[in-house]
Amino acid sequence: MGFEPLVQHLGTPSDLFILAGPQYPAVGAYLINGRFVGYYSRVAPAPFLTHQAIYVPTVIDDQ
Repeated sequence: MGFEPLVQHLGTPSDLFILAGPQYPAVGAYLINGRFVGYYSRVAPAPFLTHQAIYVPTVIDDQ
């Protein structure tokens, strides 16, 4: 079983303010066998994800 390279893009996120205080968003994708199967989104108190990241709903409007 081989693995394909992974490419990520790092941008400069703007912080959001929620009840937990200022948070930085991150959005990613789930792949199974190289096929897209879904999105995820999390927020964290710093502009990088750690164990303190919180999962948040991801809503897609296809219209």
